[in-house]
Amino acid sequence: LQARNGRTLAVPGSGLRAVHPRVNVPLAEAIARRGALLSELHPDTPARGPSLMARDRIVSGLSQAVIVVEAGERSGSLDTAAKARRQGRLLLAVPGSPGTDALLAEGAELLDSRAAGLDSLSQCIRTDSPGTGATQLSLWD
Repeated sequence: LQARNGRTLAVPGSGLRAVHPRVNVPLAEAIARRGALLSELHPDTPARGPSLMARDRIVSGLSQAVIVVEAGERSGSLDTAAKARRQGRLLLAVPGSPGTDALLAEGAELLDSRAAGLDSLSQCIRTDSPGTGATQLSLWD
């Protein structure tokens, strides 16, 4: 939320009126004011394991690259990583946890303090301004 001129896009594993945990309601409201919340679920759908895993395809699909910093052997991040691979996204991992070490062994690019993987990542970073010439088209003529 604090990135300079940045916008946050959040993909909850619930409907937009069923923020989970409830303590995150102020965060969701702040994101909606300066960015967007995107859910494919009915607004009142509670968060459940299957919906949390299903949203991973949206998260990775919206991304040019997926970075896994830390993951256990059964981490949900590994599901996101698998979906990113299937979608042809760049996958980077930071070594040091069982899940990220497994991703690296399976071919994820190494991302560490010695700048390994940064060349690939830099190809995904937009350096130009999107501009202000966008025009909202009418849905109904």
